[in-house]
This record gives sequence, structure tokens and C-alpha cells, in this order.
Amino acid sequence: MEHPFSPEEQLLDGAAILGELLEPAGFAFALLTIGNSSGGRFAIGEFTRGNHRLELHYRFGLGIVIYHVGDCSLPHTELMRSQGFSKQAEFPTVLDKSLLGFHAVLSDLRNYGGPFLNADASQFAILVEWCAKNPKPTGLM
Repeated sequence: MEHPFSPEEQLLDGAAILGELLEPAGFAFALLTIGNSSGGRFAIGEFTRGNHRLELHYRFGLGIVIYHVGDCSLPHTELMRSQGFSKQAEFPTVLDKSLLGFHAVLSDLRNYGGPFLNADASQFAILVEWCAKNPKPTGLM
């Protein structure tokens, strides 16, 4: 059965959740892309403030979350890992058609989002460099 809400509606509703924290911090949301692909309908949007961007992709749930500061970028999981919070982070969640992922990102931003919310490009670049020097292990350990 098709979900009654479109990806763009879900992304806009999710942006309202994140906006609780981000808008008072000076961020503004824009819906960038709505489309169809072989995987189905999707929507992409972002919060911006100066050279800080939070990129969000929604298809069957909130999937891709990427933080950009200046020329540096980190996926959500890498931002959490670079600070030692992989196990405590609430996102990613089970991919579903709810707004659960947005609530999880909001919680992570409140608890561990300082390097994105408050850091300048050079401070954020230190985390990006750490991730490059300490790649996430793959395969069986």
C-alpha cells in the first residue's frame, strides 16, 4: 500500500522538527529537489547558515544526512564517530516512512552537534581529517 504522504511533505514536516533547534540558531530551510528515480520518489533539502549546510535526503524515510562547513563534509555517522559518539547516536534509525529519523537527528544535534552548529571551517576540518586518517572498519572483525 502506498504511503499517503509524499517524500516532499515528509521532508517539509521533518524540517519543521529540526527547525526547532536550527532556526533559532540562524539556519533557514530550502527544498532543493523533488523527483522520481528507479528507487521511487525522493526529496532533497537543506538548512543553511553562512557556510554551514545540513543536507537531507528523504525517500522511504530520512536516509542521507550530510553536514557541510566550508569545503568540508561529513555524513552524520562520521560526525558522530569522529567525536566518539557512534554508540550513543540515535540516527540512523530503521528506515521507515515516519518522521522518526528527524527526531533522532534532532536529538543527536542537541547532544553532539556542537562541531557543526558552533565550529568554524578550520575546526570542522579537523574532524574530517581525523575520519580520513581513521577509516571506519569494514567487514568482520
